[in-house]
Amino acid sequence: MKINSNGTIDIRKALDDNTVNIFLTGDANPRFSGEERVLAGESPSILAPMRPYFQAADLSITQFETVLTTDDTPIIKSGPNLKNDPGTIEFFREWNGDVCLMANNHTGDFGSKPLMDTLDIIHKAGFKTVGAGKNLEEAYQPLIVERFGITIGILNFCETEFGGALADKPGSATLNPMLNVRQIMKLRPQVDVLLVVTHGGNEQDPFPSPRVVDMLHTFADVGADMVVNIHTHCPRESKSGTASRLSIHLAISTSHHGLNWPRKCRRTISGSRDTASSSPLTKKAAPHSKSSQRISRRMVRMSIRSQVRNIMALSSICKRFPMSLQTRHF
Repeated sequence: MKINSNGTIDIRKALDDNTVNIFLTGDANPRFSGEERVLAGESPSILAPMRPYFQAADLSITQFETVLTTDDTPIIKSGPNLKNDPGTIEFFREWNGDVCLMANNHTGDFGSKPLMDTLDIIHKAGFKTVGAGKNLEEAYQPLIVERFGITIGILNFCETEFGGALADKPGSATLNPMLNVRQIMKLRPQVDVLLVVTHGGNEQDPFPSPRVVDMLHTFADVGADMVVNIHTHCPRESKSGTASRLSIHLAISTSHHGLNWPRKCRRTISGSRDTASSSPLTKKAAPHSKSSQRISRRMVRMSIRSQVRNIMALSSICKRFPMSLQTRHF
């Protein structure tokens, strides 16, 4: 795996002059102070540092990990229910990308109507979507786009948690490895490049389980040119698949969902930006609540341990790929 000075990764050399520059990022969700800044019209300044990478991409893709709604209809689930004001679509307009990946564990956080409203807002803003729909059949539909006469197929799946689509229920496309393998094999002869993006794993854990590794390698073995897993918020090495006449240049940005970006901020090892004054992990508990203080300190310790695991993972990657720290992990 070659890592270029500008942070892109050459997955393989082309057999001719055709190349595709793909920018892939996740998990996008402008929450907390990020949402306030977006609604205040600050999207251009937030995204300004990333502009050169957006402009260099022939195909720009993001994992859209939220719903755009004002409805207060959270489903019962483990973990937070994420939503944003519909006005935050301006953040994505400013990004000016192409494709929103919708298969994730927050797509159905507020029920069927908010999801369908979100898809409608995204489509009206000019973006294509893949990985969610009005039912399971629609959610599983691949997206095919074309760049310079090159057809690129995209499949997007997420682990079966909450908000997955059913035969008669809107939701996201759930991981079903045996079925997904058949979908990859069916799409393979229809496109020049096949990209599979999955959403799953353990957050802040840079070491995927053997089961996940085997599954993703199988997707590559049966026809995917590139397999990318999103959700853990940890940078990892990439896996390319079958031979192709095309060269794929991939720039990957890993981001902790929330985009909780104050004006003065520091960069953490996981790629998110945060400060002690704004982070929910380090916010001081109410003075009268000793139990809240204990919980807060425990969460801080958990966060520190997760960052240590990230550092250990990066060190391991560096031993195998000496320049991997020069990849553009934001």
